[in-house]
Amino acid sequence: MRKLVILVLSLCLMLPAGVAAFAEIPAALEAPQSPSLRYEDGAIMFRYIIPQSIVDAIKNYTWDGDVLLCVDYKVNDGPWHFDDPVVTADTYDIDNDLERPFVWDVAGVFWDENNVQEENFVLWDFGLSTEIDLSKDKYTFRARFALYDYGKGLDQEYITSPWSDEVSIGGSAAAETLKSLEAPADFKVEVKYRPENGLPYFYLTWTNPQSVIEANKKFPIRIKTDMKVGDGKWISETVGQDWWGSDPFTTHLEFDPVIKHYVDHIDIEADTYYLRIIYAYEEESRPKVYSPYSNTVTIGAEAFYSNASSWAEAHLKNAWDLGIITDRLMGEDMTQPITREEFAEIAVKFYEIVTGKKATVGEKTFPDTNNPEILKAANVGIVAGGSDGTFNPKGLLQRQQMATMIVNTLQACYPNIIIDTSGQPDFKDQAQFANYAIERAKFMAKYGIAAGDGTGNFLPTATCTRQEAITFLVKAYDLRDTYKFGN
Repeated sequence: MRKLVILVLSLCLMLPAGVAAFAEIPAALEAPQSPSLRYEDGAIMFRYIIPQSIVDAIKNYTWDGDVLLCVDYKVNDGPWHFDDPVVTADTYDIDNDLERPFVWDVAGVFWDENNVQEENFVLWDFGLSTEIDLSKDKYTFRARFALYDYGKGLDQEYITSPWSDEVSIGGSAAAETLKSLEAPADFKVEVKYRPENGLPYFYLTWTNPQSVIEANKKFPIRIKTDMKVGDGKWISETVGQDWWGSDPFTTHLEFDPVIKHYVDHIDIEADTYYLRIIYAYEEESRPKVYSPYSNTVTIGAEAFYSNASSWAEAHLKNAWDLGIITDRLMGEDMTQPITREEFAEIAVKFYEIVTGKKATVGEKTFPDTNNPEILKAANVGIVAGGSDGTFNPKGLLQRQQMATMIVNTLQACYPNIIIDTSGQPDFKDQAQFANYAIERAKFMAKYGIAAGDGTGNFLPTATCTRQEAITFLVKAYDLRDTYKFGN
């Protein structure tokens, strides 16, 4: 009867030469890491992490061999099925349907960027004629690696790792659930061109939060790429999350919306593309879990920023339509802190658009800047500088400074506006304010222009991002009909 070694040799013939070869025969192997089980659509899913030492060994090329994953299991308090002290060609019989599924070549099965690999076991793998009954039976699994050296012949004892930790499912062993996922972080998009035909595609990169990396050890987390063109709908709004395609868990992706049938062509010079990603956990018998969206990246003809959070997109578009986006901010990452100089420039644009007047330079000067937009802002009363007479143009704008500059801008635009703060309670962190900023921050809070942290704090000394500052300024414009005015 053909034994395990035939499986090893046949797998070797199917794989590219050297795909599972080692620089030298290792004296020992690390055990499989972080094993976990879940039940999905009639199958027990066994998921584990391949140690980096095993991955590195598989990717070398000077000694021929295979690393196998040998899985063992028991039902309730029954015996282990493959409890041999060593692994040989006789341990698993590949002609036996009850043994063949429990051993495989590690290099022949997909694993993701975090070295997570998964296989499933169905009812006939356990010799059952009806479905697996986890309400009655508990299944316990463990696994170890075994190294087969082609040069040692058929009767060798394989080098084996220790057993992994044991994991159970069914009976009194409660199944784990996934309830939430953090959003992808630091999403970026680069336009690249295929060397064979010069056609463009998008190269996506992002950072996976540690909590999502940990979740992926037990649950298959997928990546979904969402896109819209111009003022069109997002793909997710058109086809829905359930039917929207996904990719394996990773930190980078070549995304071609033409191949995905999202669009029939890409024209960077004529169209504007908005991209974002989301994590998805989608299995048939479990509640689906989706993360919040990443920040949105804009590419193309009208892309005036390189990065923004999804909540800020509409406000940034309104700011663009209003005409307050300056040349300095074109193409910039809107999630980064805004400088005092950047905000002074957009405030001047705001003033000129609302009043229809051109701001001019006056007598006010600063020793650390001669930027005419800052001098215009000083002349109309939007900015005043520090107590030492300097402006600190490259300094990051604090939230209390932002509130002050926005209210100053409104007063410059509407000289008879009343800075009404009646009924607005004190902030919990009001002691942290500079005295000049308290009334202005309360005005912002009362009218819903700028909120704090949701618990009564305004965070006066925290920095303000570009997208926050622009959003607050746009909100201040949108609320202009609600303010109180004097005679």
